[in-house]
Amino acid sequence: MKIIFRIVATAALVIIASCGKDYSSSMSEEIGPQVVNQETIPLAADTVSDNVIIKGGTKEEGMPPTPNEMISLDIGDSGKAAFLNEGFEVRLSSDSDVIGAYLQFKDKDGAVSKSYYDIDLSANGLSKKAVDLQKAYGFFSGNATAQTAKNDNEFILDVDFNSTVEPGTFCYLVCVYDGNGNISAPEEVCGTVENWGGNVDLVGTWDFTKTEHTEEGVTETVLVGENDCNELSLPCQVQELKFDSCIITESISFTLTADGAFTYEYKIIRNDLNYEASSLECEPIFNDDYEFAESFEGFWAFNETESRLSLIFYDQVRIENGESETRSFEAGEGILLIDSLIQLDGTTLIRINKSDYDGDGIADDEFKSFSEKSN
Repeated sequence: MKIIFRIVATAALVIIASCGKDYSSSMSEEIGPQVVNQETIPLAADTVSDNVIIKGGTKEEGMPPTPNEMISLDIGDSGKAAFLNEGFEVRLSSDSDVIGAYLQFKDKDGAVSKSYYDIDLSANGLSKKAVDLQKAYGFFSGNATAQTAKNDNEFILDVDFNSTVEPGTFCYLVCVYDGNGNISAPEEVCGTVENWGGNVDLVGTWDFTKTEHTEEGVTETVLVGENDCNELSLPCQVQELKFDSCIITESISFTLTADGAFTYEYKIIRNDLNYEASSLECEPIFNDDYEFAESFEGFWAFNETESRLSLIFYDQVRIENGESETRSFEAGEGILLIDSLIQLDGTTLIRINKSDYDGDGIADDEFKSFSEKSN
């Protein structure tokens, strides 16, 4: 992963630098034109197996060891979405202290690949035992869509594709093992390597207008330019200090192009609590308001079956108090900025995210973001 940080004196320098870069042509030329219905073509198991890059993985010929099914494996609904030059991620959760995983690809007709991968999860390793996933920060830090592990027995298995893997459908078998030789029953997953771009009705510039947050049957609407507040608390001596944490979204705008590239920009006004002063005085004391902005560039994909929009970024610019910070990622190291169900209603695009906190299959809250097409 290549990460570049630069500090410049004024925001104007960043705008000049970023506007001078023809981002959409740099990777779209490598990707080539989109082929209609290419995503429905089954990929051969050996083709996929020979063209993946798995950190901590050792390629072995033949079949993986036979599971004794003495430990569990739960992957939920993960591992189905994959992207060109990026690959896919699978959430692995077990009732045992697992150390590794076996991964083998499978044809649509049931034939498995001639090889499999023995993967050291701590080396692969997006878990609390390994390194934290690089995430978008700032406005997205509270609800970043990139996956992170929730507990010590949960890992995020990261499988990358090289440029040989094309759009299409694929299947694989995955199981985990612990240090005592126990191996879980395998889970079979079938997914799609998404092409960049998609539904032509999504091409254009979309400007944010409002959000709707529904929880326990109550819907709260916040318009662009209005205060969006959440009640928080802070321990203070023998009491609990409650305060409202607020931001104002001045603008959010994103552009999706026909070649699969996107730009995404937002600007907010923040009013952060001064925690040290508030703790000493036992009353809310806020820092001065300041402007915070970020922009992202990358590629987008649309899953027609699920009506799901995904944005993966490779370049990021953060501007705070007149100073800027940038970072860039190579192909294979992109970060998932947005991955949400969408609805199109004329010139209105609605992004929908639902949360099921108790795991009963029923959404406990729903967050909708509305944008209007401006061109």
